[in-house]
Amino acid sequence: MAISYRLEVVGLEAYPQSASYQNLVHKVFARYWAEEDGQSVVKPIQSDVSFDPADFVPFQSLTAEIVKGWIEPGLDIPALQLELSQSLVQRSQPKESEIVPVPWGN
Repeated sequence: MAISYRLEVVGLEAYPQSASYQNLVHKVFARYWAEEDGQSVVKPIQSDVSFDPADFVPFQSLTAEIVKGWIEPGLDIPALQLELSQSLVQRSQPKESEIVPVPWGN
């Protein structure tokens, strides 16, 4: 089965009042997920965003797609996917063996 990837925005940091703008977002907290065969791994992402008055969107009008559009251009998606796919492969490998005590008393 193929690995599926997704970007999830989980939080925003905003200035309550900045010039004539309210709740001006300046930082985005997100997670980039990789999932395959019931296994998943996640990488937390923190991204600063710059303010452009020409593209201002009021806080109440923000959507996940708008915010993802702010941070995706700054992400190295191929590198994230490679890192997470390698983590999935490592999780699927058998664990190192270890010496364990016998299940009966001596």
